[in-house]
Amino acid sequence: MANRTNISELLVGQHGVLRAPAIVSSCILRLLEMGMTEGATIQLIRRGPMGGPLLVVVRGTRLCLRRREAACFPVKPLPS
Repeated sequence: MANRTNISELLVGQHGVLRAPAIVSSCILRLLEMGMTEGATIQLIRRGPMGGPLLVVVRGTRLCLRRREAACFPVKPLPS
């Protein structure tokens, strides 16, 4: 896996460090307000079936993200 990827490309159980989002929309701004800021550690917990939402943990909080929103947040994967 490359050093630069996005949340939707992480493997289940994998950790990464968030980077600044690629685009800004009202939904992305709300996620930033909820703690998904640059430098925060994120872990992918679960993938919904058939392209469903992703369950992630950021700053101790579980969030469900649509895949298209998760794809807007670049991450640097951390070694396992």
